[in-house]
Amino acid sequence: MKYFVATGLFVLGAAASCSSSSDRPGVLLDNSGGAGGATSHSGGKGGKGGSSASGAAGKGGAGGASGKAGSGTAGDSLGDGGEGGAAATTPPPVVTITSPVVATDPNVGPVLIGDQAATPITVLCIAVASTEAGAQPLKADSVKIALLDSDGVQKQVHSASPTANAGEFSTTFNIGAAAASDAPTNGKISFKCTASDSATPPSVGSGSVSTFVDHGPRITVVQPLAASKNPLAPLALDFSVAPAPLSAGDVQAGVESVALTINGIAQVLPAVESDGHYRLTVNLADKNIFALPPTGAAVQVLIKATNKRNLKAATASNSYPIVIDGTPPVVSISAPLENAIVGQQISLKFTVTDDLTDVVPTSVSVLLNQKQYSYPGSDSQGWIRDAANNAYTFTFPSTYIPDPKLQGSPSVRATDGAGNVSGGVSRNFYLDTTSPLIDLDPKALKVRTKTTKLCSNPFDPLGIKAASDLSVVRDAALFRALAWDLTNTQTDANPDQYHFSGLKQDSVVLYALQNSASSPPMLTTKGDPGSKCDTLNTTSASVLSLLKISPQGTPSFTAGANAITDVCTAPSTSSAGSLALCSGASDLSVTIPHLGPNGLNDPAVFGSGDLCNGNQWVLPNAVASADGWICLVAKVTDNAGNVSFSRPMRVCLDAADSNGASFVGEPPCTDPVAAPPPSCTDGCEPPAQVDLVTADQ
Repeated sequence: MKYFVATGLFVLGAAASCSSSSDRPGVLLDNSGGAGGATSHSGGKGGKGGSSASGAAGKGGAGGASGKAGSGTAGDSLGDGGEGGAAATTPPPVVTITSPVVATDPNVGPVLIGDQAATPITVLCIAVASTEAGAQPLKADSVKIALLDSDGVQKQVHSASPTANAGEFSTTFNIGAAAASDAPTNGKISFKCTASDSATPPSVGSGSVSTFVDHGPRITVVQPLAASKNPLAPLALDFSVAPAPLSAGDVQAGVESVALTINGIAQVLPAVESDGHYRLTVNLADKNIFALPPTGAAVQVLIKATNKRNLKAATASNSYPIVIDGTPPVVSISAPLENAIVGQQISLKFTVTDDLTDVVPTSVSVLLNQKQYSYPGSDSQGWIRDAANNAYTFTFPSTYIPDPKLQGSPSVRATDGAGNVSGGVSRNFYLDTTSPLIDLDPKALKVRTKTTKLCSNPFDPLGIKAASDLSVVRDAALFRALAWDLTNTQTDANPDQYHFSGLKQDSVVLYALQNSASSPPMLTTKGDPGSKCDTLNTTSASVLSLLKISPQGTPSFTAGANAITDVCTAPSTSSAGSLALCSGASDLSVTIPHLGPNGLNDPAVFGSGDLCNGNQWVLPNAVASADGWICLVAKVTDNAGNVSFSRPMRVCLDAADSNGASFVGEPPCTDPVAAPPPSCTDGCEPPAQVDLVTADQ
């Protein structure tokens, strides 16, 4: 037998059988040498150098397996081809693939079924040394098996391992339907086994088979998609099943059957539609279908389709998880507290959580007076979102509430990613949008007993030592204020049940400013001239915090006196009441309480010092060194944020002389004609003098 030998420009050789490969001739390329042929028997002779249009030398052709490169020649002539490589001198091994078997028609021969995501296929190859003279032993570790696609492109190659059978080798490929398999596409595939002998250079033998791999019908899902978020409600499904032929004329690729399960429960399919689609709706909440609600982050939808393959049918599977959420978002309101008392600006704070499908932020809304305010609103509209903590704050004015005299009950709603809507979660609170009263020189008042509604004798709630309006102050004075919380008028079934937020006990502050031609007015208005004062100007003013004085003492009562129609009645007996407090050291015998949120415990009297001794405010040091009028205004804030200030109190400062020994003359402000008292305003209408009439005790 003659072996293949390369001569001249082309490689000569017969067509190869399944145990040997054919030689390839060198290729002529313009301006370059043709490539030498490659063969397992001999190196192909290198191609001649190509002609150069510019007269340059053509490049030499590459040699064969062991051939030399051809040399180029300048000018238009062709360069000489390289010499051929040395010929293999031994017969190659005999190689045959025994499994799988050849299949040329998917309707006749057996095809490979790869309908699982991972489907292993074992390929068996017989590789033995040739029996011809001069053959060398097989090199066992040279046996390799490759998988090639329908275009003959090698996709995987594995070293084959010997089996228990003589001369038999095997390896395994994954021909499953998953994209990561070795053969992810339906259709033709082939396997090629190669083996070398132990000669130098070695002779290589090969064998191959061609067949088909069938992954089953083609399944295409329209809805629901994998990982989609769905409520525990009717679920619309839409998918198509189509044949996936292995070659032209593959009638056995037709669809034989289709099945659908949701969470392991088989579903009844309608007839396939003309476009190959199955469209149906399954009520996930139907207990006749699902004994247990199919909820969770990975509810499996499984579609199976089987073809008409005779010997063994292929069943394609498309299994994927969807999210089924049967629980609406959870709304938890943290502020205000239930039945809290709030003011003119209300901050509703809450969290909205959903474990499975998260909350859609733009679905979060607050319902007030049948009007919905949704996050984020226009220009933020009072919304703040803390995404990391699923927290929201919606701040709104009390005017959003239909009847600000009573109480509010906003309702919070939200929707999750599956479309579940939370029920409205409400928070009830009472409104206190009324500013408290405060006065540095109120009118005398009476105490009304809480249960018997008896009226006491009238008295000055701040005492006789406290400075009063238009009084003369010799350097220093004791200052006190009466602060009285108010709240909204009640119109419900309990008109006597008031909801007070209470005063901020540390908020009572006294501002003082010497009146002069250059000093600004303390009270001004943003409205028309003459309208109510609405702004306290504290620029350049001196400040003194007034301290709370605890309620104590009892007023005196006179039999048959002091009755007020529809308010309180005259007592039938007289009582002397308390003596001066602090064992007679104080000018006060009663410090009245206020009906605060904790009952009759809130102080209503605040002063520049403690009850017994008091601390006089030295005005020349704090406010002005010159004699003249001084304007004083007190300010207070309640716990609902309502702020109020008093009408101005004017005092005439008569400061000591430079030696401090005595007061020299009378200051001009003691003469109301020569120095009339200032209004301390810009002409606006100040608050009226506080006239409580009675205070409950």
